[in-house]
Amino acid sequence: MAGNGERGSSGMENKSRFTLEDWNAPVYIGAEELRHALVHMELENKVIHGFRLLDYSSVKLPEWDQTEEEVMIPVFAALSSPMIVLFTDGTRLEMYMQDQSVFRLSVNSISLEAISEEVTFNTLDRLFARALGTSIVFTEVQVTEDFPEVARDYADEFKKHKEFIDSVLFCLDSGDALELYSWGQQGEVDLLNENGEITMIGMNEFLH
Repeated sequence: MAGNGERGSSGMENKSRFTLEDWNAPVYIGAEELRHALVHMELENKVIHGFRLLDYSSVKLPEWDQTEEEVMIPVFAALSSPMIVLFTDGTRLEMYMQDQSVFRLSVNSISLEAISEEVTFNTLDRLFARALGTSIVFTEVQVTEDFPEVARDYADEFKKHKEFIDSVLFCLDSGDALELYSWGQQGEVDLLNENGEITMIGMNEFLH
């Protein structure tokens, strides 16, 4: 489910040399192998403490007029690097989906030095504030039978699978869910409510 509205960007300086090529996270193509990996990560009941990105990343958000604090904005962020979910027990879940059915996932694999604290703390944590303090109840891999475009470069590998990854839902004890998927050539994460609709928050709430 894509976020609505136009997107602007809040950039970060490239303070770290860590890149996607340095990330040793496994690549999951088939839905079944991703389900297996998520089960063995035992994410259930972990409480979300915050959200981070890499230092060189940019967070793309809806554009708005700063003076219109009553406007409602969708809770989503387009990603140019892994989304890092911090849990209260010290676990860091790192995940990214840039192309359809190509999902990368790791735990505590990205060094703390490569993670931004400043810009993402002021944007992601405030934007996704509704998810802070909630815990993961279960994960769900959404599938599609459509043969992914990227499969043209990895045809043999994709032919091994019957179901392809469309998105991944991290369902929370609040009834909301974080949905991670690809949108064009970048990733995106949405916060969905219990009806499966993208959550909206007031600009005044986001700014303060």
